[in-house]
Amino acid sequence: MKAELELTGAIIGWPEILTDVRPLVAAADFTSEECRAVFVACCAEADAGRAWTFSTLAALLAGKVERNRIIEMYGGVVSSANACTDARLVHAAAVKVRLAAMLRDALTDLDETPATPAGIEDFAASHARTLE
Repeated sequence: MKAELELTGAIIGWPEILTDVRPLVAAADFTSEECRAVFVACCAEADAGRAWTFSTLAALLAGKVERNRIIEMYGGVVSSANACTDARLVHAAAVKVRLAAMLRDALTDLDETPATPAGIEDFAASHARTLE
């Protein structure tokens, strides 16, 4: 996803924006394993009060993300101006995926629900909280 790559590149190049985007996106929101790994590593470094560079990220991510890939992520971003927008897009896409999975599960449950007034009432009651 383009927004994931741009967000990750912005975080690599402009560590100060992590403070702004972190409340907007979670590691679980990333579909790209590489982007998720970079995000997690940067968050861990920030939590420890350490700044990161290409070299420190490459060392932290050895075996997960190649050094050249980290450079490519950063190289594709010219500024951090859209980082918050990208974070919101990444999160929204993840919510959409989770919502679709939840609805598929609900439809499966509905297919297995007896077509009786009691069955439909039970289904509605058991899924009402999910849909709120």
